[in-house]
Amino acid sequence: MKRTLGLLTSLTITSAALAVYAPIPEQEQGKAFSFRLGASVYHDSNIFGSATGEIGSMIYNVTPAILFNSSVTDQTFLSAGYELSLDHFEDRPGSKDLASHRLDARLAHSFSQISNLDLSDVYSISRNPESLLNGVPVNVDQSLDLNEFDARYTTSVNEKLGLVVKYRNQNFDYTNDTLGNELNRMEQLAGLE
Repeated sequence: MKRTLGLLTSLTITSAALAVYAPIPEQEQGKAFSFRLGASVYHDSNIFGSATGEIGSMIYNVTPAILFNSSVTDQTFLSAGYELSLDHFEDRPGSKDLASHRLDARLAHSFSQISNLDLSDVYSISRNPESLLNGVPVNVDQSLDLNEFDARYTTSVNEKLGLVVKYRNQNFDYTNDTLGNELNRMEQLAGLE
């Protein structure tokens, strides 16, 4: 497994106006549970992204989702969600139906009016069997599991100086062993603002 560590630093002068929580979308405010249903129809002229022998198809997509938002205490906020994405390809050889999943969770806690911690995690299962890599004339399953964890601590040092410490961990896991040997990795990024 390849590991990448990056450290970005910058000093930013900010005002001391810090929000306790990120805003909840208007349609979800005041509701513990909300549901969403999306649908789309479109045409892709090259569904495999191949350099030659392109295959076009109409694609029908349905995306149901359930979302949960709650204030656990006056200082702690919790949210979670699940989204399913169903794609149907009219003219795709092999599997015509693809299902991808996304799970996410967020916990935000305010220690005081000037200090808060925000943790979030997103786990995605993206299914894409029989896709072509650009320039490679062989079908390769590019299905991918991706987990991304983010942590962010925000505080004010004084009236004109704010401090943000952040960390991100991403884990890429391809289903195909050949792709996995080349592309599976864990990336870590730390930042100071």
